[in-house]
Amino acid sequence: MYRRDARSYRLTHQERRLLELLIEGHHRKTAADVMGVSVNTVSFHLKNVYLKLGVHSKTEAVVRVLLDGLVGPRYQPASELPLA
Repeated sequence: MYRRDARSYRLTHQERRLLELLIEGHHRKTAADVMGVSVNTVSFHLKNVYLKLGVHSKTEAVVRVLLDGLVGPRYQPASELPLA
């Protein structure tokens, strides 16, 4: 599979942060809360992400950035996870 250089996407800091949140399982509303912006602002960033990545959905965007190594899930060793 063809792997693009992550820099060629030219994503902004906010767009990258949004993608990280989507990878973590956030939706527009919860991502907006975490980022401290409105849901409309998240939708604006997401629309730009779709255009830059050449995708049509959140799922496609997440798969694209994971496959291209642009962002990844934040690894937390099991020893640091809170006990239930």
